[in-house]
Amino acid sequence: MHFNGPEAKAYYQYFCNQSPWHFTQPDTSNFVAGLEKILSLQESHPDNSDILVANEIVNILTLACTHHDNNNIAHAVNPKLHAIIEYIDNHFTEQLTLDSLSAKFFISKYHMCREFKKEYGTTIVVYILTKRITYAKELLRYDNLPIEQIAVRAGIKDASYFNKVFRNLEGCTASEYRKLWLSE
Repeated sequence: MHFNGPEAKAYYQYFCNQSPWHFTQPDTSNFVAGLEKILSLQESHPDNSDILVANEIVNILTLACTHHDNNNIAHAVNPKLHAIIEYIDNHFTEQLTLDSLSAKFFISKYHMCREFKKEYGTTIVVYILTKRITYAKELLRYDNLPIEQIAVRAGIKDASYFNKVFRNLEGCTASEYRKLWLSE
């Protein structure tokens, strides 16, 4: 399986910093199920297949990153961090700030940021922006809305900031991305 995207480098660096950087999993059923779901999505081509495939890849990589082989005992993701990431996944189009997340989950903002980065290999802000841009890419492909409205729907109210973030994460502007997608 090959993947590339804004978070690929962070996952790679996370793996390289592990000792040993490879992982073993006594029960591979979660990995196999994720790969089978990706194959199924690619064969069926639902309208939202790209975002669903991206989600499955993140799930597989998260399984790999959160597994530590210490006498075959796997450490689970911190339950509070899991709740935070689940909340972000369900509310990324809304206004989210580090202050609001730390207040909602009764955790120090600095501790939350440090632990999130340690657990997931990326910052909370980058994770939220990546979720928003992934959603915006889906809208750009399947909706004829103006880019400014897509930015707002994705949770970024400033169109110029949206274009800046989109270019940084995807290497092209939103309108270039739409044109590339439509030309295929």
